[in-house]
Amino acid sequence: MMNNKQMNKAVNKYIKEVKSYLICDFKTQRKFTGDLKSRIHEHMDNGVINSADDIYQQIGDPQEIVKGFFENADTRKIKRRMNFTRVLMIGVIVFLLIWGTGVIIALVDVHISNNGYMVEEMYDVDPDTGEMTLESKKIIRGEDS
Repeated sequence: MMNNKQMNKAVNKYIKEVKSYLICDFKTQRKFTGDLKSRIHEHMDNGVINSADDIYQQIGDPQEIVKGFFENADTRKIKRRMNFTRVLMIGVIVFLLIWGTGVIIALVDVHISNNGYMVEEMYDVDPDTGEMTLESKKIIRGEDS
């Protein structure tokens, strides 16, 4: 017979194994595994389950448990929830990419304006000859330069 800490560890290992086969949205997965965990603890309280092997014998193989879940589940509802989650995640990723691009552009702009320079030249054109002469040349440096 295992102590309480060892039994909880065995239950968590079993639930983790069930989760590895359970492909559905988070909310459905959490509800199913929560119900399963409650059922296991109920059997433990009644003395039916006393070891890790008893979990597999009384509750069943994790693959079979998940198979039974999908046979009885409303797959359209699960699929709809998964699609919503997928669209939400894509939206968040696109938002973060756009935001990140904006931040990078802003940082590059700040860097250039602080460390760069600009040359401003003014030419005067003689209307008779069409000759261009440099009237003024001004170099504007960044604040750090």
